[in-house]
Amino acid sequence: MGNAIFEQYGYKSAYDLMTDLSRDITDGGDLLAVRTPKGSTLKQVGYAFDGGYWLVTYRRGRVTSIGCFKNDWEMLFVMGV
Repeated sequence: MGNAIFEQYGYKSAYDLMTDLSRDITDGGDLLAVRTPKGSTLKQVGYAFDGGYWLVTYRRGRVTSIGCFKNDWEMLFVMGV
């Protein structure tokens, strides 16, 4: 998917959109779980936000993915907690 799709909504790229969304989730959500595997630069953080359960994954301090789940146990299962 090209960046032109995201530019029509005021973002320079998909990464800028993900960064903005993750900031909203972390600022307004309730922290549920954090997972940082040993020997890895990966960090997974689970939040309850806006009626859903959100999993934000960071690698080397940058957002790499965002997932939304219907309930907390699905999110925790994906996290491996």
